[in-house]
Amino acid sequence: MAGANILTEANGTVRRCLMCRVQSLENRLRRHHKARPPDSGLCMAGLHEWTPANQLDRGDGTFRCRPCAQAAQRRFYAGKHYVSCVVAGCERATYRSDDSTYVCRTHRAQPPAWFARLGMRIQGTRLVTSQGWPKPPQTTT
Repeated sequence: MAGANILTEANGTVRRCLMCRVQSLENRLRRHHKARPPDSGLCMAGLHEWTPANQLDRGDGTFRCRPCAQAAQRRFYAGKHYVSCVVAGCERATYRSDDSTYVCRTHRAQPPAWFARLGMRIQGTRLVTSQGWPKPPQTTT
């Protein structure tokens, strides 16, 4: 109970041992939370072995289980379709749950002249007629 090992509250009255405080927090976490991957040898879901081959680096110093991440991605994209931009020759595309008339970011910023000639406008990311209902996509440039 001396030097840097002492914790004092904001009012300055209560003194605590810093090492005891850290140890009690660690014990509480162990009691109330399941073991972390390095301790248990399994991923957080407990389904896969926690090896370097199964670790996916998130880029912020944390890791995720690669098989669990791939399964989540498969579930997310299961109900979505690959929808390409309505402008012919445009390689940009997206995944949607509906087969809408998708317009990519580039063509939303600089729409082709044929949009206006056909009486069409961009609403969000969709190409719609002036009346507001979708039209089949045009493939001319």
